[in-house]
Amino acid sequence: MVARTAGTGALAASPRAEAFTDTADVLEDVLGWRLGPSRWPVVEESIAGMAAALAAGDESALADLTADLELLGPIRSSRLSNTGARDIPADLASRVRDLISRLRG
Repeated sequence: MVARTAGTGALAASPRAEAFTDTADVLEDVLGWRLGPSRWPVVEESIAGMAAALAAGDESALADLTADLELLGPIRSSRLSNTGARDIPADLASRVRDLISRLRG
């Protein structure tokens, strides 16, 4: 849904569309993350929660889970935090791409 911005006549996305775009953007970032092997299961749990929230139409939960997911990202300030860092597991990457597609759909 697109609405006109008051006073400007410009088109603005609905809050829902904007939230979905923000979530999809974060998920696209996840595809490029390199994390330690113990951190990927936590990300996987968050992604599962996001998929469930989207399926249930729970936009508030989706927004909260998106914020939480951002906090799970790689820590760039410390080399020690990236010890043993690995790319996203292939099966998780597939689920992330599917979720991005559903959000952008």
